[in-house]
Amino acid sequence: MPTKFYLENRPNKKGECMIRVSIMMKSNRLITSIGNGYTINPMKWDTSKQCVRKGSVNSRGLSYAEINNRINTIASEFQTLESEILAGKSIKPDSLKKLWNEKFSKVPKKTTEDTPVIIDNTTFFGLFQKFIDEQKKIQNWHPMTEGKFTSIKKQLTAFNPDLRFEDVNKEMLAKYCNFLITDYKLINSTVKKHIAHLKQFFRWAVEQQVITTSPILQWKPKLDSVSKPIIYLDWDELMKLYNHEFESNLHGLERVRDCFVFQCFTGLRYSDLYNLRKSDIRGNSIFITTIKTSDSLEIQLNDYSKAILDKYRNEKFFDDKALPVISNQKMNDALKTICETVEFNTPIRTTIYKGTERKEVTKFKYDLIGTHCGRRTFISNAIMLGIAPDIVMKWTGHSDYKAMKPYIEIANKAKVDAMELFNKKDKPNEKEENPQKEKN
Repeated sequence: MPTKFYLENRPNKKGECMIRVSIMMKSNRLITSIGNGYTINPMKWDTSKQCVRKGSVNSRGLSYAEINNRINTIASEFQTLESEILAGKSIKPDSLKKLWNEKFSKVPKKTTEDTPVIIDNTTFFGLFQKFIDEQKKIQNWHPMTEGKFTSIKKQLTAFNPDLRFEDVNKEMLAKYCNFLITDYKLINSTVKKHIAHLKQFFRWAVEQQVITTSPILQWKPKLDSVSKPIIYLDWDELMKLYNHEFESNLHGLERVRDCFVFQCFTGLRYSDLYNLRKSDIRGNSIFITTIKTSDSLEIQLNDYSKAILDKYRNEKFFDDKALPVISNQKMNDALKTICETVEFNTPIRTTIYKGTERKEVTKFKYDLIGTHCGRRTFISNAIMLGIAPDIVMKWTGHSDYKAMKPYIEIANKAKVDAMELFNKKDKPNEKEENPQKEKN
């Protein structure tokens, strides 16, 4: 995600801190508050989820839902911009500031009981909002998930503000996909995800007996797309990074390296790494409830993960954290610097489609490595080491083999490539091939 939300360090007279956002795209950064009225007491702020805790209200009368909606809208807007940049759109140094001023310069008004928000549940978009409000509570959606559906609702409204369920047919859906590509500059793979999320709303509408069925439930966009390559470190690269010795003045980079390779040896997501406490480590295992999926996992430690924990055993970190984990954005920036230093410079080519237009982008591997690669590195190497996928799934919390399939394919390809090494050896001569032939 291009956005990071956090609280300003200095509280106001009412003990509330300004909510700020850091937006980073390529080499362009914008840091600002999300609005003068958006403050919250630190006790009501969820650092790991980057949102206000459920049921909270600030001194201006803004509820947690209103503040989180602001956060989601900002995140969604800049996520869309990031998708456009990945699709080839150029970005000027002042682009972030201009977009911010256009979309988010207004100060929120204090809500009162005299001005309630009314949702018309008889309209398509009224029901869409009811779906969002209901499901985020029932499913305990992460703010980013809510932001995705809020963004879809916004784009549908821009396409047809008077849309009705009966208007949704194959022709309309094809036009809508083209609208997303041309007006929102989305690439094909993003459009497919957009339609998949939209189907969730229609399935909900069927369950609520608002409609009996809809053509969208069986419809698939006819859009070319290519799966993104899984970026991970192979065992030799992982060992090179693990054993790299940093200069004495690069202590911060060494800590980032240690946190990242700990992910590579445990399969932890960044959110769970950041949330890991010393009390979560008992005996030779890590016991956690994951932030993203609320799965309760036991992950056994190996020699490498133990060594990293031992390295920081006697250091005290804020909130009893187990490791010196910094913000996701700063960690990603540092990882690119580290991986460039250790020369992970293999060129990697990715193919994207925008409508019928095909575009190929080549980047060095170090520029594609972030905290998300730690978990992928763990899974890929575990399977290539011969560990059964069902065992790996118990460590990572995956519930089905579908998520494991790309990693199994990587392992199979690695086996084929390894066998090819035999073919590169000098060929045996005919005499050596068939020693019996000479005797006869």
